[in-house]
Amino acid sequence: MRYRNIISGLALAASLYASASPAIAEDNTAPAADDSSEGVGEIIVSARRRDEQLQEVPVAVTALGPVALERMQINNLADAGSNAAPNTTIVRNPSSSSSSLIYIRGIGDDSSNILREFPVSQYLDGVYLGRNLGALLDLIGYERIEILRGPQGTLYGRNSTGGAVKLVTKRPDFDDFSVTGDLTAGSFNRRDMRAMVNIPIADDLAMNVSAGSSTNDGYYTDINNGTHLNAQNIQSIRAGALWKPMSRLSLYLTGDYTHDNSGLQVPTQMSGTTGDAKDIPLYGLYKAAPNQPNLNRVNVWGVGLQADYDVDFGNLQSITAYRGVDFLANYDYGGAPIGADLIRDTSQTQFSQELQFASDFGGPFQIIAGLFYYHEDGKGYEGFIFTNGGTPVNYAFDQVSDSYAAYAEANYALTDWLTATVGARITHDSKKMTRRNVFDGLQGRDKWTKFTPKFGLKAQVTSDLMFYGTYSQGYKAGIYLPFPGDAVAAVTALPPETVDAFEIGAKATWLGGDLQTNIALFDNKYKNLQIGVLSSTGGTSAVSADEHAKGLEFEFSATPVRNLFLSGSFNLLDTEFTRVPTGSSSYPLLGDEQRFSPPVTFKIMADYDIPLTARGDKLTIGAVYSWFDKQAQGVPNYLYMMPSYDLVDARIAFTPAGKHWGLELAAKNIGNTHYWTYQSYLAGYARYYAPGRTWSARLKFSF
Repeated sequence: MRYRNIISGLALAASLYASASPAIAEDNTAPAADDSSEGVGEIIVSARRRDEQLQEVPVAVTALGPVALERMQINNLADAGSNAAPNTTIVRNPSSSSSSLIYIRGIGDDSSNILREFPVSQYLDGVYLGRNLGALLDLIGYERIEILRGPQGTLYGRNSTGGAVKLVTKRPDFDDFSVTGDLTAGSFNRRDMRAMVNIPIADDLAMNVSAGSSTNDGYYTDINNGTHLNAQNIQSIRAGALWKPMSRLSLYLTGDYTHDNSGLQVPTQMSGTTGDAKDIPLYGLYKAAPNQPNLNRVNVWGVGLQADYDVDFGNLQSITAYRGVDFLANYDYGGAPIGADLIRDTSQTQFSQELQFASDFGGPFQIIAGLFYYHEDGKGYEGFIFTNGGTPVNYAFDQVSDSYAAYAEANYALTDWLTATVGARITHDSKKMTRRNVFDGLQGRDKWTKFTPKFGLKAQVTSDLMFYGTYSQGYKAGIYLPFPGDAVAAVTALPPETVDAFEIGAKATWLGGDLQTNIALFDNKYKNLQIGVLSSTGGTSAVSADEHAKGLEFEFSATPVRNLFLSGSFNLLDTEFTRVPTGSSSYPLLGDEQRFSPPVTFKIMADYDIPLTARGDKLTIGAVYSWFDKQAQGVPNYLYMMPSYDLVDARIAFTPAGKHWGLELAAKNIGNTHYWTYQSYLAGYARYYAPGRTWSARLKFSF
């Protein structure tokens, strides 16, 4: 996939824009996006750190509210898969059932090592989550997910060279006591329970509490004893208290805790590494012969306080948070008694403080400016065991990191329809890393400072048609190698990762609000990209390379007739390594594609409401079809290619009048497609296959 496909796609999308005239609606009174199925609706996002209408934000962002999450059967980020947003892959990291693996526009990281940094940042109510361990938080009690594509070098600058995923929770309601939740049963003895209660305490004080439990027995079988593997056993609780002691001041205090005791996660060992053997499971599909104890335990917790004070000319905001992760797990990389296995023991705590001012001057000039501080203290133990008789290797390290940043982004209305944006962030990172066990006592100390600018133009041609263009830079701090081969490498950090990003796009609303279309064309050039590879010691390491990623994204949502909702996307992505390291056969080759970056993806979703009675009972039938092109899942590509595949999900839901309860029957992967979400060469040739066809039944309640 090269420029010719991107240009063809752009020409097709441009012709669609040119073939119709956008309807001009001066009085835009559409309902909130997820409050009704009657129309496409108005979607509010905070992608630029202030509430704005999605169709007026000059940023490539996808927002998923409660109804969209229900339509797509998304209960946590892992369920989003590659359907959540264009050129985005979100799956479970093989390290644990609650750890995330996210790639956006050809950029991401699949490691859970404490020394690594992640180019796709995750935020919970504005709080940066420094580790992907336990980051697949349950989505009960969330207002929406926002997926920002492309580097976020100004407003979300903490390592966001690939994008950002924002989880926004539902704030307590001062007016009404309410309870909402659901009970789900399904394949592999799935048993999910979720609930949220809202409690008004006083006219200016309210709180909500949400809790959930997600369990199943696992869809893999241990051939040694017939027991199930790859189970899920996750419990979480979250509480929030909102206090408004005066009209100008609000204080939002939150706390959350997640416990994951899912146990060992194993792949399918293949019969060989070449020819037909690499496609033939050694023991059978979804079967394994692990030789590691059933241990995989994650505890994640956090507290945060957001304070907002409205002044006559804007808003002052403070976000303070303290979070921690404890992780202990065995890795059986091959699902068989061969190759390397690993035990990982990781702990991390982080403190972050952000101060921000968002103006409301009432004139052509607006600005958002702030200060950010992040401190992390991490400890990691990585113990490799070689089943074929190799000597065990026990790596261990401590790392203390500090990051300081100052940022500002200003918008100036040059005319009634043309707005210029200028932004900048200056970031200073420092790290101190101390080795234990292997290279015991050696220390690495490094500091980096980076200035990242942003320039943009937004043309609001009519109230329903907007064009934009941006240039921005992104930055990610340097990292130390987890498994160095000598004393010099043990204390030498890889340089910071940087990106120069260009993007043009258009957002339009048509047919009086019944159709919305968004298109984006991007070109990103990465230098010193930090990528994971096999190391000489048998584990995973990291090397530096350059990459060029470019592509096109087209999204639409529509209500062509009453009660019918349609949405979909068509996406092109061309990734290519333009500079590669030398010295190992496990490094990428010049011209290789980036992992988890299919060149072409396509999705269409339909939801149709069937009124049953005059009082308001209804039946909803929905389905999602997705197609994914052949893609690389590692480097060098010839070892890690996965064929194209498609998926079909469907559901049927009954909602009675009053909406106090409802029933839903759903199925995922109806075609029983056998595809894998991760591939490993650490212990033979092994694939982490996604589940085949599954079903579920859900009872929803609300009062």
